[in-house]
Amino acid sequence: MEIIQNLAALGVEAYGVGMAVIGVISFSEGKSQHNAGAQSEGMSKIIGGAVIFLVGMMGIPAIFGMLSI
Repeated sequence: MEIIQNLAALGVEAYGVGMAVIGVISFSEGKSQHNAGAQSEGMSKIIGGAVIFLVGMMGIPAIFGMLSI
């Protein structure tokens, strides 16, 4: 069960980091083109990626902890 928990947490964390990296790229493109819409979208993706990463880091172990009573 611990291997599945680690893989689930790793997958969610990797997705969050990927989303944040895409957000950084989008934000920097908007900054270089003076496009406020792209900057806003990039910042939203950065924050969303960070939240997803935190869910993978804290939420997945808590959920698996409740399942293995």
